[in-house]
Amino acid sequence: MKTDNKEKLKKVTQEFNDSLTNLKTTKSLKITEQENKLKYVESNLKTCKEEKDNLPNKQRSCEKPPIINLRETEGHSFDSGNAILEEGFKQKLKNEITKKLLEIKKEFNNVNVIEVIGHTDGVPTGVRNSNLDEELENAVKNNDISRLSYGSNTDLGLIRALSVAFFLKEQPELKGINFRIYSAAQLILTDGTLANNSLDRKPDENRRRIELRFTRLED
Repeated sequence: MKTDNKEKLKKVTQEFNDSLTNLKTTKSLKITEQENKLKYVESNLKTCKEEKDNLPNKQRSCEKPPIINLRETEGHSFDSGNAILEEGFKQKLKNEITKKLLEIKKEFNNVNVIEVIGHTDGVPTGVRNSNLDEELENAVKNNDISRLSYGSNTDLGLIRALSVAFFLKEQPELKGINFRIYSAAQLILTDGTLANNSLDRKPDENRRRIELRFTRLED
């Protein structure tokens, strides 16, 4: 009889211990589950915060940087038929335009290229011999336009754009920015439309301009 009671007590004790162990295990599993849920929520909150913080940059990256037009009417001029920068033009580039470019670069931090585009009016350049086919690469290599001769408005627009780009590249504040140089000749009017009137050959200082655009060169 005593043996039976001992066996029963032992069995009950074992069952109690098993139940207690199961209870602890279940509790531990629930705690772990809750901890995992908490970590998941915290991770999502962190991701949402990061996306919120980056939202202005994402929105800004979808916008286009402003275009800077250097017009003759605003003092950004060359001598007639020339591409050499006048001293006043240089000072404006150094003290005003470089500052504007830096402000745009800071605001639109995803851009790394400045496009420099030369525009002319429709006045013919006359009969001249161009040497750009032979000398253009050397001019770019040496940052020097002095040996270039133009034979058209297309040539003149390109050489003037080169002149501006070479000067801007010398500014230490713009170090690390790439430059791309183009000529639009007399083809694009000040409102962005194409010039299609072949008789429009009058001098027009509003059309004679250098255009600066920011863009991005993909890695």
